[in-house]
Amino acid sequence: PCRGSTTGDSSVKRFRFLLCGVITLTAALGSPLVSSGHEQPNDELVQLVVTFLNDSDKDIRALAFAQVRTEAKGEAATRQFAAQLSKLPADGQVGLLSALADRGDRAARGDVLKLLASSKDTTAQVAAITALGALGSFYGISHAGWFWNA
Repeated sequence: PCRGSTTGDSSVKRFRFLLCGVITLTAALGSPLVSSGHEQPNDELVQLVVTFLNDSDKDIRALAFAQVRTEAKGEAATRQFAAQLSKLPADGQVGLLSALADRGDRAARGDVLKLLASSKDTTAQVAAITALGALGSFYGISHAGWFWNA
């Protein structure tokens, strides 16, 4: 299943290779592709997703966002994913914020609030506010200070 044409765009080949790696790693580590939400996070899988989140290739980050939404359940994994917000460029922050909102784990709130308070990018700020709504509460948003300085 991981075999394919060796001709074509190198970014497509890289994406296929990494996608194959995620599927293979997920299978090898015994983590189901569809999670019931009760599993303990698999450290190797979480680290692979974190590596993908920090990749400069947007397609690889998109793969990571999908994994954030569906894999490695639990607060510990959510905290590790959310901690990457400050390390990403604005477009990566927006994608991760969306994935964290879809994940629905309130453990991400602290990092989302920190990003909202520190970001100068309007798109990232709006995505952070949207994520906070999905995470269940706007409590703490008045302390961000971003609105009053706009």
